[in-house]
Amino acid sequence: MGRDLFDETARALLERTQDAHVVGQIHQYLAGGSSRFDLMRDPGFSEAMQQWYDEVADEHRQRGIDLAEVGAQVWKQWEDESINRS
Repeated sequence: MGRDLFDETARALLERTQDAHVVGQIHQYLAGGSSRFDLMRDPGFSEAMQQWYDEVADEHRQRGIDLAEVGAQVWKQWEDESINRS
């Protein structure tokens, strides 16, 4: 996932979550204190992001847009970037 898109997603999730741990992790990331890869590995963030994604996917599904296919492409790109960084 490109950094701009990830930043936008993190900010959107920040507005939706009440979990203090996740809020702290997102603030740390946005302040430059951790990488997006560190944030993605955080179980609390991953769970909150999955819940957010499910809500967004339902909204788009009602409009005839299949985000599962889009998500699979983004996930593959993220994996490729992770492998290249290793």
